Amino acid sequence: MRPLIYQRRLSGRIRSAYLASSRLIAGRIVKGRTTVRQPASPEHHRALIRRSALVSAVAALGLAISPVAAHATETLSATGNGWAVDQATAYANAKADAYGNLWELAYSRGETCTNVTYTTVFYYPVPGAPYGFAVEERATGTCS
Repeated sequence: MRPLIYQRRLSGRIRSAYLASSRLIAGRIVKGRTTVRQPASPEHHRALIRRSALVSAVAALGLAISPVAAHATETLSATGNGWAVDQATAYANAKADAYGNLWELAYSRGETCTNVTYTTVFYYPVPGAPYGFAVEERATGTCS
C-alpha cells in the first residue's frame, strides 16, 4: 500500500482507479491489512460541531431538569402495631406507630409526606385476662 502522502498526490483518474480497487469501511480505505485514514472534509467538521452542540444542549437541559425529577412525588407506606386493653387506644397506638415508621422512611430519603391515610391490616381481640386488642395499621402518604 502506498503512503498517505503519495495517495494525496495521485491525479484524479489514477486515484479513482486506486480507490475503486479498495473497500471503503467507515471512512477508511482498507486494502489487505493496512488501513489508511482519509482526511475529513469541511462538511464532516461542521456535522461534528452540530452534533457536539446538540449533545451539549441536551446535557444542559438534563442538568436543569434533574432537580425536579429528583424530587418527584411518590407514594410510600409503612406499617405499625399497637396493643391496648380497649379498642380505641389500640387503634391510636397502631396509627401512631405506622405514622412514625412512615416518617422515618421518608426522612431517610430526604422527603416529607402529606395526605397520609390509614388502613387496618390486622385486628385481633386478645382472649384471656386482661382482655385486649392487637391492631396493625398501614400508613400511606404522598411524599416528595
